[in-house]
Amino acid sequence: MLKKNPNVDLISFFILRTSSSLSPARRDEMSLIPFPTRELFEEQLGSFDLIIFQNFTYRGYRMRQYLPLIRNYVREGGGFVMLGGDISFASGGYASTPIADFLPVTLPAGRDGLVLEERFRPVVTPAGRYHPITALNLTPEENRSTWAAMPKLAGINRVAGLHSEASALLAHPTAKSGQVAAPVAAVRNYGKGRVLAVMTDSTWRWDFQSFGAGKDNRHYYKFWGNAIRWLIRDPDLKPIRVSTDKDRYPLGTTVTAVVKLMGIDYQPARSAEVTLVAQARANGRRAAAKPIKIKGKTNEAGEFIGRFKVEDDGPWDLTATAEGREIDGDQAVFVVATDPIELTSTAPRPEILAALAQIGNGRAQTLDDDLDDLTRKKPRLLQVNRRKDLPLWSNAWLLLLAIFAPSGEWFLRRRWGLL
Repeated sequence: MLKKNPNVDLISFFILRTSSSLSPARRDEMSLIPFPTRELFEEQLGSFDLIIFQNFTYRGYRMRQYLPLIRNYVREGGGFVMLGGDISFASGGYASTPIADFLPVTLPAGRDGLVLEERFRPVVTPAGRYHPITALNLTPEENRSTWAAMPKLAGINRVAGLHSEASALLAHPTAKSGQVAAPVAAVRNYGKGRVLAVMTDSTWRWDFQSFGAGKDNRHYYKFWGNAIRWLIRDPDLKPIRVSTDKDRYPLGTTVTAVVKLMGIDYQPARSAEVTLVAQARANGRRAAAKPIKIKGKTNEAGEFIGRFKVEDDGPWDLTATAEGREIDGDQAVFVVATDPIELTSTAPRPEILAALAQIGNGRAQTLDDDLDDLTRKKPRLLQVNRRKDLPLWSNAWLLLLAIFAPSGEWFLRRRWGLL
């Protein structure tokens, strides 16, 4: 699935042996290398946008010392995904490790009953109805029916509960984690980074079973595509967005800007304070004009509409920020320019047309005049509708020239001793 995504530069490692595996050959004679833990987690970790642990345990690969580095990587803005399986989450020994510090779920300390094997169809939670990861369709009604028809999954990793700063997007229909439904997919912001936990290793069924049954399997790719975009902070998924009703405005007109603000759960942020700042860019002719600043509150749909007039031409930068929220603002650009006279007044001007006709020795007429006496010149048309191929031997002179020219050259070169 990742290899099919043109936006992903994938580096994957498949564990075929551990450092403790028995081997009769010397290490430098083996074609399979040990897992490059030091190179990945000490030298190259910061170069990745996303790390995925798919049914992976750190035990056996001398990785415990690198787990704090992964935690720091996520805190500084990296993305992390952990998928379920028999050696994942608590079954992989991640309880009480630095990895557990940033997971969206809390892990049980015991080792019994960590995996539930029965098949189930996950249920979209209230938070999942608004989150971009679980948005498989545009409308809520279509999205709800799509999830209800998805193939069943097999197996779920049991967790102790949901972290207080996390949100469950998908939940088990019957299994419980404490007093609430057991989470199947949960997300969390940790520092500057984002984390997704999927407590099953069978999401491939959404692809294989749908395709095998002749049904649409694009929802599998949509789910993981949405997840990757959210984890790497795709600008299109920003919780705050600003836009203008036009890209270009005449000088002195009113600009209409719309700010859309969502909460951490991607529901509309109501009655939130936002600030709009419009700043003209400086150019060689003059300094930048004084910025225009507008404040207001969002409505029930999480939107704020700001209007202001611009008196200086040129490009303008528009920035929207939300007060009291730890999110980056959003920017848009619009242009203010004086329209040319042709666009300012588009009404016909008969006197101009008459003057042009007089200079060209023509005649100016309007739609109110009788146009039947106009002299119409029939255009010259050249139509090509066939082709004829003539071989060289169709003409006797061309055929003789083709024969005697090289023959004559050969005779002269031989006579002069050039051959």
